[in-house]
Amino acid sequence: MICRYCGNSYNIMLSDGLYCSKQCQSAGRKQTREDQKTRTTCTSWVNIRNTVRKRDNWTCQICGKKKGITLHCHHIIPYRASKDNSIDNLITLCSSCHSKEERKYYNSLWFDTIK
Repeated sequence: MICRYCGNSYNIMLSDGLYCSKQCQSAGRKQTREDQKTRTTCTSWVNIRNTVRKRDNWTCQICGKKKGITLHCHHIIPYRASKDNSIDNLITLCSSCHSKEERKYYNSLWFDTIK
């Protein structure tokens, strides 16, 4: 595997699956939090997110729930991998379905790396 922060190769069985060391994990997570805060509060992201929610009729695209739920804008191909905020890469999901989709992604990463 390649460390998400420093780019060095490492043995996934000796790590958390994303970083080669605790130092890279700490630095990488700090950088990710800062990037995410900037990315999710900028005007262009707010406009994109609202466009996607409107396109999807303010409805979770997996379970169909619409009322009384928190809606998330989900990247079909994760942003951390694609850096793609285009509306074609986004769907509206409720928080429950969004969590399940994120778990599926991380599980697939883990299983792909141990094969």
